[in-house]
Amino acid sequence: MILYVNGDSNSTAIRHGGDWPTVLQNYFNCELINQALGGGSNPRILRTTADFLDQVKDTASDYFVVIGWTSWEREEWTHNGSYYQVNASGVNNVPNELKEKYISWVADKDSVSQIDKSRILHKEIIDLHYKLEKLQVKHLFFNALMPFQHEVLVADKLRFNWGNNFIGPYENDSSYHWYLKKRNFVADNWYHYGKDGHQAWAEFLIDYIERNKLL
Repeated sequence: MILYVNGDSNSTAIRHGGDWPTVLQNYFNCELINQALGGGSNPRILRTTADFLDQVKDTASDYFVVIGWTSWEREEWTHNGSYYQVNASGVNNVPNELKEKYISWVADKDSVSQIDKSRILHKEIIDLHYKLEKLQVKHLFFNALMPFQHEVLVADKLRFNWGNNFIGPYENDSSYHWYLKKRNFVADNWYHYGKDGHQAWAEFLIDYIERNKLL
């Protein structure tokens, strides 16, 4: 088995080691490929995961895919052949030619736009789930920061049946951040947890994976 991880900064390596992907790697004694990126968007996660699956399609069933989805408002822009991750952290993320567009994007960002993006991404993540099933790739999704934000929060009939492949997609307290916060782990000003939080999340994931016989 090869462990493939994607997500935002909550799924990247941390200082002095002990991040949850590495804990899983050591526990399952497997190779780790981690394509998570700090500040990354869900469109980036979808794009890079799809690209990776295309590269390994002949051996895709050898992989276990674990993805931590980030907040819904983030976007990925393309400019002169390069990809830029767009979030609220500042104009330094984009080239000068896109700074005016970025300032307008921040000004226009509101709860309605987040709801709209959540609705679109919900469908795209379902499509990825189906693709993984078709390729016979074992996989597990979770939300790093928040659940989906559109009408699925209040209308059960609109919710998708993920089986055991998504941890609490419509529940705030099942997200990585709130799971740890509710257990009194302390995050920094950027909502990042330290080694102790990563260890606790890894133990939760291991228990979930084994209880649900995902491997």
